[in-house]
Formats: sequence, C-alpha cells, structure tokens
Amino acid sequence: MTPLSLRDDVLIKHTLAGRLKRRQYAALIGAFAVAALVACGGGDATPRPASAPVAPVTENSPAPAPTRVPTPTPVPLEKKISTQEEIDRARLLMLQSFDFFTGANVVAIQEIGELGVQSSIIPMIELTRFVFEDYTVTQLGEALKKLTGEEFGGADWDAWYKWLGQHPEVEPPLGFTTWKGNIYSNIDERFEDFFQEHLDTRIPMWAIQWGGVIRDGIPPLENPKIIRGAEAGYLRLDDPVFGAVVNGEARAYPWRHMASHELANDVIQGRPVTVVF
Repeated sequence: MTPLSLRDDVLIKHTLAGRLKRRQYAALIGAFAVAALVACGGGDATPRPASAPVAPVTENSPAPAPTRVPTPTPVPLEKKISTQEEIDRARLLMLQSFDFFTGANVVAIQEIGELGVQSSIIPMIELTRFVFEDYTVTQLGEALKKLTGEEFGGADWDAWYKWLGQHPEVEPPLGFTTWKGNIYSNIDERFEDFFQEHLDTRIPMWAIQWGGVIRDGIPPLENPKIIRGAEAGYLRLDDPVFGAVVNGEARAYPWRHMASHELANDVIQGRPVTVVF
C-alpha cells in the first residue's frame, strides 16, 4: 500500500471526494461536533424558556435529591474458543478486508462473520468508520451481529465504540496495530508513527480515532504567552478555562483559545504539560 502524500486540503478534495457521499461526510463531521460538545460538558444544550416556572422553596425545605438513572452493567461477551487455524485465517482476512483505494472486501467481511473469531470484532468495528456503500454496510453489520450478538448495524460507529468501551475483555488480533497504521498512513503518512506494535501505551490502539484532518492540521498552542489574570481584560468572570497546577504554580487556558487550537503544549515549573481540548 503506497502512502498518500497530502498537503493542505487535498485530503478532503481528492482522497475522500470519491469515497464519501456528501450527506454521509456531513453526518460524520456532525458526530464529531456532538462528541466534542458532550466531552466538554456541553451536552445539555436544551434552551429553557425565559418564563419557565420555578417551584418555590421555603427556607427550611430540604434540597431536592437529584434523580439518578441507574446505568445497566454490561454483560461480558460469552467467550468462544477458536482453533489456531481459525485465528490465523481470521487474521489473514483482516489484512484483506479493506484497502483505502479500492474499498472494502465484502467476501472477506462475510467470511469473518462466519468464522466467528472474537478477535475480529475490533478490526470490523474499525471499518465502520471507513465503509459507506449500502450493501457493504449491511454485510459489515451482519458480520458484527454474528460476532457480538448486537444489532447496531455497519454504519453506527459511535454505538460500536461505546459498546467496545464497555467490553475490555475483547482483544484485537495479532498485527491489528500495524494494519490500522497502514490504513491511517493513507490519510497522512505521518499517522503511521502512532501505530507501532512495540509502543508501550496506556490507551488501547482501537480507541485512537481520526479527527478529520491531517497531522497538525489544527495548529496547537506552543508555549503560549502567559499574562496575569488581572491583565486578562478580554475574559469575563464566568468564562470557562482549563486549569493546570504544578508545584503550586497555577495556569488557566481559556476555552475560547482551546476551542480553535484543541491542544496546548507548555512548560510549568520545568515540567512539560499538554492540555487537550
């Protein structure tokens, strides 16, 4: 697979133009926006009418207890024992299941579902981000249903990743990290640096997802200029900030700056600090 050299907005104009339908790509960006909103604490954006009634509370009234909805405990996936021959075959099919330029291999996806090797779950969920043709999406959903018993379909990648986050018992096959790196290298060849089998990581490789741009496509704040809070006249008292305290030194990174950069690299008390939006 030859890495694709990208510059500026070639990614959107050329690489994806022939592969994503306009409405599907818009939905993908919309999902990123919703995910960012929820992650940053803005999930409850329902406007309240100005004249909304407020129940009177007397001075001695106890504070109302918050309503809590119990979160159901995920049921672990029933472990299926596969033969070494089946595991090796599933790993080979993973390598054959997708090519960034020719698309998904439906035959390979169907056979993966029939084999039922549970280590195939993670690479099949990975494909929900890159497969858009209706027939292929259907077959991918069927394969995942056979592997997991769930019926999210082959396009609802958000639901699948939430499910995967609740099932730490599911592990990827040997070579998954390299396979994923090869796919991402066709978006930007520098992405491959993040997907190395030998890296000691605290974040599972399946959890690293493309953010819609090439590497450093959104320039980070590098060692931003620091001023005292009293000098920040452009901020209001209720403006949200990201705070960091190192050895007694506190710094605040305004939301309005982080929203456009998404990442800040700084040094506080001699220690490197990364603030992630």
